[in-house]
Amino acid sequence: MTDPINTLMNEHRVIERVLDALEQFCESLAMNGKEDRAALARFAEFFQRFADSFHHGKEEDILFAAMTQHGFSSDFGPVAVMLHEHEQGRGAVKILRSAGANPNADWDEDERNCVIAATREYIVMLRAHIQKEDQILYPMAQQHIPYAVMTNMGRTFAEYDGEKTADGTAQRLLDLAEELGARYAVV
Repeated sequence: MTDPINTLMNEHRVIERVLDALEQFCESLAMNGKEDRAALARFAEFFQRFADSFHHGKEEDILFAAMTQHGFSSDFGPVAVMLHEHEQGRGAVKILRSAGANPNADWDEDERNCVIAATREYIVMLRAHIQKEDQILYPMAQQHIPYAVMTNMGRTFAEYDGEKTADGTAQRLLDLAEELGARYAVV
């Protein structure tokens, strides 16, 4: 059986590695005033397609739905907070995507400062978000969702992942995570 919580937590580790790389990208941009816009577009692609569509898709469509069916509200409380933070993340990624859209443009100071601020806020928010899910939300889900439902959720996750892996999308995104991590590795 696929353990849905372990699946989500393993995906968090991938996201954290790319957050580390994004932080190095941001610090380089802040120090040097220059950095490759195409790389920024690749970060935006990873966070939009893997973190949001692939990972948050499972959380929102499967886990959070099961949690609301077992007593949690989507209007307030932990599920509502996570949904709000997903939306915050989408706003930050939109800024990154926009700044990376023209890879040959020079950085002007206002845009560079906007990207640096948005990136730093996104990194802090997403790290805290992951910590809340790993340490609070997921244990709550494990306590309140019946074992049979969790088992079924594991099968649903496997089917969801199967759809994403059939065309190679998931592997391309994992390769992108490795590429970005290697390029912007902490020395």
